Amino acid sequence: MYNTKNIFQKFLAISYGPEPLFNGKKIDVLKEINNHKTLLNLGEKNKDKIFYVIRRSPGAGFFSNLILVLNHLKICEKKKYVPIIDMENFVTVYNERKKINNTFNAWEYYFKKVSDYNLDEVYQSQNVIISPNKIEHDMEHWPNKHKEFKKIYEKYIKLNKKVKKILDKYIKRLNFKEQKILGIHFRGTSYKTSPGHALPATIEQIIKHSEELMKEYNYDRIFLVTEELDYQIKLKNYFGQKLLNINSFRSNKDDAFKKYPRNSHRYKLGLESIIEAVLLSKCAGIFYVSSNLVHAANLMSENNQSLFELFNGWNSKKQYIAKFNWYIKKNLPKNFFGLKDVLFKNDI
Repeated sequence: MYNTKNIFQKFLAISYGPEPLFNGKKIDVLKEINNHKTLLNLGEKNKDKIFYVIRRSPGAGFFSNLILVLNHLKICEKKKYVPIIDMENFVTVYNERKKINNTFNAWEYYFKKVSDYNLDEVYQSQNVIISPNKIEHDMEHWPNKHKEFKKIYEKYIKLNKKVKKILDKYIKRLNFKEQKILGIHFRGTSYKTSPGHALPATIEQIIKHSEELMKEYNYDRIFLVTEELDYQIKLKNYFGQKLLNINSFRSNKDDAFKKYPRNSHRYKLGLESIIEAVLLSKCAGIFYVSSNLVHAANLMSENNQSLFELFNGWNSKKQYIAKFNWYIKKNLPKNFFGLKDVLFKNDI
């Protein structure tokens, strides 16, 4: 007998997000934890400290995870807790089955520890709090709008030596210091059908507004960040040598976490994300449809960046409408239920 629910879900291509490669090794004492913000006694060590374990499992996109971490670091600052990030026992979609940079902790694939303690010691300590697993309703989704998050970022979020070395090579090769560069970030693939998200740009909108911004603000070149291969090819064909990008994983399908086309692929997806975000932070301006990556890049920026947001409206929160909404709207006139195509400058 056919399962009509499965057929319907397959037709709609309903996605519940990427899955981790494995479940994590899990420390025995943590298996029964269902609640959060409960003070746990896990041993005799460090009686004078309260540890706050930040987790996100399986989590979401790289910068959604980072924004969650920043919100919990804010709690640690306020309460004087000792923070530690556990993306080893609580695995994310970026975790590999083998060690990367000599660790199973996906946070430390890319960043330095946020405190001097290791997980083994924390889980033998007398006072331990396990964080909530999701971004809660009262947390900040756009940390770049608040100076306190800038201070938290600068205090705690440090790239490790390996990632910093790779980043420095890109900065030198792309010559960011000698040119006025417009960063552009546009999601494609699954973003076109994501319920409740901002409707993405069309390639025609990207080209039109990029040209306008380059002319009006005297940008020399464009630095492109996108996961959609079709966008990258068409923009490279149009702008030629004026367009810069790094050779990150791109596809025209929502399959970044479904394929494993290279060694350490999940790790490299995260690596490319953080490298591209930091490079965006070096740009004089960013042209984009709202995304966590742009909010993070702007938070990292040491420049007085100009932010140019394209708003096409919001996709429906209903999956069966969201699947087709963007494809219909992009072919309708702006004043007759089409994409809004409103460009405005955000002053943070």
